[in-house]
Amino acid sequence: MGRIHIVREYDSLIILTKPGGMQTTESDLSIQSVESIFKKKGSAYQSMHFNQRIDTPVSGLMTISTNSASATKFSEMINSYTVDKRYLAICNKVEGIPDSGQFLDYLTKDPKHNKARVSTLEDPKSKKSIIDYTIVAKLDNYFVLDVRLVTGRFHQIRCQLAHRGLWIKDDVKYGARRSNKNKTIYLHAYQLGFEWKGEQVNEIAPPNLEDNLWKVAWEESGLGR
Repeated sequence: MGRIHIVREYDSLIILTKPGGMQTTESDLSIQSVESIFKKKGSAYQSMHFNQRIDTPVSGLMTISTNSASATKFSEMINSYTVDKRYLAICNKVEGIPDSGQFLDYLTKDPKHNKARVSTLEDPKSKKSIIDYTIVAKLDNYFVLDVRLVTGRFHQIRCQLAHRGLWIKDDVKYGARRSNKNKTIYLHAYQLGFEWKGEQVNEIAPPNLEDNLWKVAWEESGLGR
């Protein structure tokens, strides 16, 4: 497992990258979490609000507010769709998928199996879920997708892609044939953009380039140029 990297720190907002395999918040599981690491840093980090909760096997950029005012402001930005969140995904190849487009589904949460499932508008528990995507590279065995998260739902990208046969490499929960030994999947939050206190923030963080597949995908995608 890699380490947390603090990208930028304001007086009430922290931008960081989380490695795959690390939990965002503490739980009963014996897995290291971002929350526990920051709590050890001292009293300044005891009041944390996680503006994004990246799934344990997923890596990438996220933000933490260190007071309630900051958290409220960021929540309002997310709800007004003014936060640009983009992911890089390495997926199974599927014939007939357009090179770019939008996926719209209605998702429900299955707490028994800790999964998201595609439902219908008629289901009162379902939530409208939207992602935009572009296939930015075609490798021998995989598509590399640039995914823009429009709505933020539980396991949204993983579920919506898998629903179309585009299961993410090593994501056995959503259809991959085998898992990674380090319990990570090939989904990475690589870009985060928003305005904060009059400043336009646009952070880009590459995936784990020590992993050869990630390195090839990142270079072929052209997103880091």
